[in-house]
Amino acid sequence: MSYLNHVVTTKGFIHSFERSAQILKRFCLGRKKFLQMISSLQQDLEGDAKITFCITASLLSENAPLFRKLRHLGHDVAAHGYVHTNMKNKSKKEQIEIIRKCSHAFARFQMPVTGFRCPYLSYNNDTLDVLNTGGFAWTSNNMILWPNGLGGGNGREIKTLRKINSLYHLDCADSRQALPRFRNGCLDIPITGPDDEMLLERFRVKKREKIVEIWMDVLRRTHERGELFHLLFHPERFRHIRGCIKAIVGGLRRFDEPVWVASLMEITEWWRQRRDVSFEHEHAGDRCVKTWVNAPARATMLVKLQTGEAFSGDKPFFGSYALARPLEMRNGRRAFPCINGRKGTIGLAGRSPIEAETFLKEEGFLVERSNNPDEHAVFIDGGRQFSRKDEAAMLAQIEDSPFHVLRLWRWPDGMRSSFTISADVDSVTLMDFIRRALQF
Repeated sequence: MSYLNHVVTTKGFIHSFERSAQILKRFCLGRKKFLQMISSLQQDLEGDAKITFCITASLLSENAPLFRKLRHLGHDVAAHGYVHTNMKNKSKKEQIEIIRKCSHAFARFQMPVTGFRCPYLSYNNDTLDVLNTGGFAWTSNNMILWPNGLGGGNGREIKTLRKINSLYHLDCADSRQALPRFRNGCLDIPITGPDDEMLLERFRVKKREKIVEIWMDVLRRTHERGELFHLLFHPERFRHIRGCIKAIVGGLRRFDEPVWVASLMEITEWWRQRRDVSFEHEHAGDRCVKTWVNAPARATMLVKLQTGEAFSGDKPFFGSYALARPLEMRNGRRAFPCINGRKGTIGLAGRSPIEAETFLKEEGFLVERSNNPDEHAVFIDGGRQFSRKDEAAMLAQIEDSPFHVLRLWRWPDGMRSSFTISADVDSVTLMDFIRRALQF
């Protein structure tokens, strides 16, 4: 009864009947349809994209060979709870037990996992602590919505947007970057909205051509901003959106600047390597002449040009940033010049909060605490508090600097943006889905 109330409340009475019909159609052939989906994906993606399947651990007892096949084909597997239960309604003690049972189930079938997505994308203040303690490296429950025409004045659409906002941890792309962020030691990788569920069931977008149009627009915009497009789909809707996924993956090849296609774990591994960058300065007398950067070999170093300076040799890489050519390389380190004795670093006042420093480092800037503004390309005295609403203003201050600013780019190997696909698997057979509803 709780599950029925949830469906009616979140999707509406009429949509609930449609949802039930979809479920019967999708799950009536169980594993056969799932295998057909895998075969179709292998054919359509042609090795261009590997998918992260977030799987409810209780399914392993009857379907472990099926999920091992996914890994054999190069896809990744992550956890999606033990059963499909709402984590937001669980105490910390209950969540610890859920994570323990989940990890034990994957270990029992020799399928180690490093990522965890909460069922219903639901979590509370204890969840990240529990996941980090449980050894998970990444999670993915927050959504960045690109509204692009979904709520353009129509009363029903605006009401739908409000309902979505009440259900999910949702941010708008107009005010939030679509980028991973470390939270409590766990990398939070946002999902891109609208996903298939939003489009088909909430906004009633049924035409495949329209879905492709919406997703291609989001892909162009994330690429332009150098951010992440994280496409989430649900297997029960695969028949309807198969061609849409194929079209989006094919669209990745159309950009002049390449898109990094990676699994969620690959993104996590890169973001961890990128976090460990270090640097030191070489002086001649009292003047800084070089900055030695110790960064991953795959890292792309950029430099923001001085005001009025023209691009020479390289075309712009991102806005006012060009590729930074090292003066020399030694033992894996790269040396970049200090122009007129001024470092390409961000000087951060000692009183500035650690949250500001963390944000700047995640954006790839070389940050050092300082009380001497004239040594740095930018000096920030951020006050004693910093929150997400201050991020845009801080980036604008850096952009306004008249001096060279060094920056470690977000993605490896000179890639402009990133793309990933994930799927939530909470049922394979109809009986799995019935058990899921009973365990809500």
